[in-house]
Parts: sequence; C-alpha cells; structure tokens
Amino acid sequence: MSAIDTENGALKWEYKLNVSDAGTGGYGYELSKALVNGNCVVFGYKEWPDNEGIIALNAHTGDMEWEFVYPGKILNLEPFLYKDLVYASRPRSIIALSVESGEEVWKTNNRGFENVIEITDGKLFVGFSNPSVLKPETGEILNEYSYSNVSFFKAVIGDKFIYCTNSSSIQFFDSGTGELV
Repeated sequence: MSAIDTENGALKWEYKLNVSDAGTGGYGYELSKALVNGNCVVFGYKEWPDNEGIIALNAHTGDMEWEFVYPGKILNLEPFLYKDLVYASRPRSIIALSVESGEEVWKTNNRGFENVIEITDGKLFVGFSNPSVLKPETGEILNEYSYSNVSFFKAVIGDKFIYCTNSSSIQFFDSGTGELV
C-alpha cells in the first residue's frame, strides 16, 4: 500500500505486509480497495489459504494503527467505511468496528445477513439470504425485505426508491418503508 503526493508524484510512505512471516506457504495475499476518511486508511486482506482481516493505517505516516483478524474464511474481503465505523461481513452477521481503535462496536447475529452492499442516506443495506436495511450506528433493523426477488447486488439505491433487477423484471421499493411500489 503506497501513498503518493498528488501534486508532485513523490512517494510519501509505503506499507508492506510481512509475507515471509505470515505462514502463507507461498500463497500470498489478496487486498481489498483502500478506504480513506482523512486520517485513516482501511483495507481488508485475505492471507491465503485461511486468514482474513482488516488493517487501519495512519493516512499521514503509513504506520499501522490497528489490525482486526478473524482466522478462517469468515470475513468478507471488502470492508465499508461510514463516518467513524468500519463494517465487515461475516456469515449470518455484520460487524461494526471503531475506526479509531478497531474494537467491535456492534454485531448482528441473526437472519442470515452476509454482505454489506451500500451505505447511503443514513441507511446500511445488507443482502444475500435476507436483504435488510440497518441503522449504521447500532445495527438495529430498520426494514426487512421479504420479497423473494429482491437483490441488492443488482440495485440502484436512491433517496426515495430502491430499483432492483433480476433475470426477468425490475422492481421498485420505497427506501423508507421497504414496501414494493
């Protein structure tokens, strides 16, 4: 991971994962896109074959601020950053971590949520087995979408409507109530 000065192209800092000490047996790493909130750079990683986690770096120095590790194949590689929380997906749950410390702030343990799709207009959209909308600060369920054809993976999420497509239709949902329009 590198930080480059946009004005002159100079390298500001570089962060390297220590692959030789990681026990990967030569398999290596896969990294997510980097997310930045001004002072912090956050990215997910997968250490092949088994470990996954999230690392936060100081955006100004490249020093590691914290690391959140889940051994085993249970954390989605792509974290989401919204305000002062980092969200990550696990089978049947979503976790929210403090950007400042990396400590767990809240976790869902229900209904098969498996992937954070988007955070918009103060709403956390999660999908896979049971698409729902959560309150980003607490994980409280705001809306559940009980329609079998809802797929946030193929959706445009706006202020008033959610537009979902599947192989044969387009559906419109009220983003405030979750009702099919």
